[in-house]
Amino acid sequence: MGASTGDQASANAASGYAGRCETTQPSPNEESYQTVYMRQRYAQRHAEALKILGGRCSNCGATEHLEFQRVLPRPDGRKGAVTRFFNASRENFLAELTRSILVCHGCRLAAISARVPHGGGLTGKRNCPCEPCRKRKRQYMRRREIDRAIAQELLAIQLRMPESYTTVDRDVEN
Repeated sequence: MGASTGDQASANAASGYAGRCETTQPSPNEESYQTVYMRQRYAQRHAEALKILGGRCSNCGATEHLEFQRVLPRPDGRKGAVTRFFNASRENFLAELTRSILVCHGCRLAAISARVPHGGGLTGKRNCPCEPCRKRKRQYMRRREIDRAIAQELLAIQLRMPESYTTVDRDVEN
């Protein structure tokens, strides 16, 4: 019979065989062929998507700092970035583009901030100087500090307790 798996592995290790040919491994400074190929494919698909969608913000017409935004949900209900489909099959890539538009960064931020009213949400609008948002942020920070202090106190109490108080004696019958 042949050698066991353990014997074979130790023989390979003793002979210096690491399981792969050293000449096919890229050096740390080089990128693999696959990495270069996928980066180029992504860049080509990105340029193609910009061309298909018009190359301008659908709201203000800007041509700088464009982002992809999905306007129609996917049929399967899953979520994910539109750019994830740049490396998908051509059919899936084009299908995703039919559900998407181009918007500039400013228009996208405006649309996102319009979803949260002033003083609304968990902490109000981010970096908003208005009084309702500042009040909401103060309330959130106070609650957070109190919760953190309670958690630290509970941990300190638990650490001071003898082990007999923290474990359940399973031998005692009621």
